[in-house]
Amino acid sequence: MILDTLENSPEKVVIQIVGSCRDVAIAVQTRPDLFEKKCKGIYLNAGTATEKKEQEYNVSLDPVSYKIMFSLPCPLYWMPCFQSLPISNTVSKENETYYSFMQKDVLSYLRKGMKQYFSYALSREESNQWLAYLKKDVNEELLEQQGRKLREMWSTAGIFHAAGKTVDVNGKIWDIEKCKKETVFNFVPISAVCDDFGRVTWKRTEKSNQYIFVKTEDRQTYAKAMTNAIKEILSVLP
Repeated sequence: MILDTLENSPEKVVIQIVGSCRDVAIAVQTRPDLFEKKCKGIYLNAGTATEKKEQEYNVSLDPVSYKIMFSLPCPLYWMPCFQSLPISNTVSKENETYYSFMQKDVLSYLRKGMKQYFSYALSREESNQWLAYLKKDVNEELLEQQGRKLREMWSTAGIFHAAGKTVDVNGKIWDIEKCKKETVFNFVPISAVCDDFGRVTWKRTEKSNQYIFVKTEDRQTYAKAMTNAIKEILSVLP
């Protein structure tokens, strides 16, 4: 599927990886020329930014395939889930994509269709009659229950960036090339290698086809801005 998509797409393709890297690793080893020609970039949502013996979950699924992502013939946008493991509050979190918010901070602002969509998904509704569910009246009690739950997030910035967007400190979404405001995330070039265990050694460099996620030093600002950006997108959907 990956190779067919790259082969048949009239424009370059972006790949977002969440979980195991195995399928992409097999594809890139099968047709590295196709990735060089047709893949605009791979966003790798996995790993830790600091070398540790403990493997991050996504890396543990297939460390060797994860290693292959650091020798791609196309751009790599690395988005470490955590700065290091075990999690520590004493070190900088600038390369860590993790953040969280209370679900009510988004759910409360949605229109009927989207409220029903998330009610259906988050409540793990067993019926497969999803279209009929969307047409029902909103279950406000269920929505309130879900709103009190914490939602953990990782890959948001990569989705915005792949679409050519960025987010300022107030949570407003901008075209990357047009934004004149202070933003809450960026990608900077690095030189990185990964061993068979999934440990990455990296350093910043001036020019590379490898990039690492960097966010504002104020973690609360980042979480609030990204939450507002998600709310901005979802609140306009019917």
